[in-house]
Amino acid sequence: MIRYIHSQPRTKIMLNKSICRVAAVVLLLVLLVGCSGKSSTGLQIRQYLFEESADAFKPSVTLYEDNKFSFMYSALSSYIPTGSYEIDQDSLILKPDDGMSNKYVFEITDGALVFKAEESTEIPQFASVPDGAVFK
Repeated sequence: MIRYIHSQPRTKIMLNKSICRVAAVVLLLVLLVGCSGKSSTGLQIRQYLFEESADAFKPSVTLYEDNKFSFMYSALSSYIPTGSYEIDQDSLILKPDDGMSNKYVFEITDGALVFKAEESTEIPQFASVPDGAVFK
């Protein structure tokens, strides 16, 4: 009878340990998936630089969570477009929250963004972001 009393708490402890292990694995999987660094569109949430620019401060597109962005095309500009982005097939479309109908379009190619000047709002001439500029 003494063994029965001692074996019941031991079984309960083993069951609790098993539940804790399963819960830890599930939590780890949720954290890994949630922190994958990719947006819901498959693009990485990060900064993309126009590395070939001769400017000291390279033009950049930064993608954030919840489909938000910022586009710094020149350090000389007081205007830095920020807003939301969307994906349309192989194009990234940046839509600033500036109350105007501005947009900036990039082709998504092998993890890089290629600027499409003809489909985008005109960028000031002092900014050196030509058509086909590759942001990596």
